[in-house]
Formats: sequence, structure tokens, C-alpha cells
Amino acid sequence: MKLLHDPQDDLLRVAIFMSGSGSNAEKIIERYLSDREAGDIAFEPVLMVTDNPDSNAVHIATKRYGNFTLPVFTNSIRGFYRTRGIEDIANETIREEYDDVQAGLLREFGINCVALAGYDWKVTPILCNSFLTTNVHPGRLDVKDENGKPKYRGLAWVPSAKAILAGDNEVYTSVHLVTPELDNGAVIAVSEAQPVPLEARVDDRKKLLGEAESLKGISDFIRKHPSITKDELCALFPIYRLAADCQKRLKENGDWLVYPQAIRDVADGKYALDGKTVYFDRKPIPAAVR
Repeated sequence: MKLLHDPQDDLLRVAIFMSGSGSNAEKIIERYLSDREAGDIAFEPVLMVTDNPDSNAVHIATKRYGNFTLPVFTNSIRGFYRTRGIEDIANETIREEYDDVQAGLLREFGINCVALAGYDWKVTPILCNSFLTTNVHPGRLDVKDENGKPKYRGLAWVPSAKAILAGDNEVYTSVHLVTPELDNGAVIAVSEAQPVPLEARVDDRKKLLGEAESLKGISDFIRKHPSITKDELCALFPIYRLAADCQKRLKENGDWLVYPQAIRDVADGKYALDGKTVYFDRKPIPAAVR
């Protein structure tokens, strides 16, 4: 059994990775400032990293939190690929080069924990095998499908949509350790349940999917129509509207509460790992901390 972080060694120095609005990043910073005001610091946000020049990273990092600001490293992932003459951002070799740049900077700043807070890209082993890496996910990752894979994998609205199609009455946020296999690291915390809207609890799959035959069909449609608005998507695909509503409530009542607390608990040395078994206060937690 090995602690994820031993507070006797050093402070947990956190790099926050984000791509968009950054609300989860803000909540991590606010938790740190609250702890600092109480004179009880266990972790410290040290650096903000974003792949997206149009994200809110600079605004959040330089926001006036008293006398606290964060340095920001902006490294456009699309620009990085273009400088190498490659448009396919799924190219793993270039992604490893990209993460190698990030890893070098993290070492310069003495980072020992990466918090993915609305970061849109899968990270490579160069990052997650070198730094304790955590992520917040809008779905139950401790529930497996018939193949032993997380049943509610996927980005953004997709996990809630999967829950709706499965006939679930509730959705959850998970905090998990990041591994090279997407959404498959050990789950360390799960939020309280958020109810699925009553109108989503129907057996008419076709009615929920609208003109699409599957969730993949909706995702493909979104990819082919990048300028389509959320209102237009909601009108075309009822399940998108219902899942987006679940995701919004999960963020407010799940992510914003459970993620900062999980980072604090990691910093306090409460979590340990033995193989794939997670321990909290030296007790195994097969179903994660609630």
C-alpha cells in the first residue's frame, strides 16, 4: 500500500490543466485560498496550463484573489500539430512530443500533481506516468460494462446520455486517477446523486435520439457541424438537451464540491493504492469515497 502523496515529504504542488471555461479550476483555487485563510494549507496551485488560447485560463489565473495569481502556460495543441505539418490531432507521436514539452515545464516548477479540470485531451504516459494525475468526470466510472470497461466513459454530455438510455434514475460525478487508458484509472471519489429529469425516463429510445440512431451518430453530427448551436442540438436531439441539463447540475453539485475535496484529501495523505485497490484512511474503498 503506497500513499498517493506523503504530506511529510513536501507540499502537494498542483498544475491545473484546462481547455474552456475553467469553472473547475476556479473551485480548486478557491478551496486553496479558503484553506490558506484558515492557516491550513496542504496543497498549492502553482501553474495553469491550457491547450486553448481562447480559454479562460489567463482571466482565471490573473483574477484578483487577494494577493494570489498564477502563471499561465498557453500551448495551442492545434498550433503545435500545425508547426509539424500535421492536421490529425489524434497522431500519438506528435501528442507525446506535445506532452514532453508540458512535462519539462512541470519539472521546472516542481510540480508533483496534475489536476485535469476540463482538459479536452487524452494525456500520454509521458505525463500520467511521471506525475500524479487526477481528473473529474461527469459519470460513474466505478460501474463496469459486460467487457469490464467503465460503462459511462465519454466526454461532456455523453456519460449522462448513456445513463439515460440505460434507464438510470440518477447520475454522478467521479474523481479518478489518470492512466494511459482513457477513463480507466482507479476511482477515488464519487459525488452525491443527481436525479435524471422525469421526461428522460422513457423507453422510447428513438424519441430520445431524434434523427440519430445512436449517441455516436449525434457525436459525429456535432463534429461535422462545428458551428451548430446548443439550442439547435437540443431541438434536433432531445437526449442531448436532457443530458446537458444533467451535466450542468453535476458540475454545480458534483464537480465543484467533490474535486477540490479529493485534491485536499490526496494532499493530506488520506489516499493510498495497492495495485488497483484504493484505500482511504488505510481502509479499502472498492466503491470510492462518497
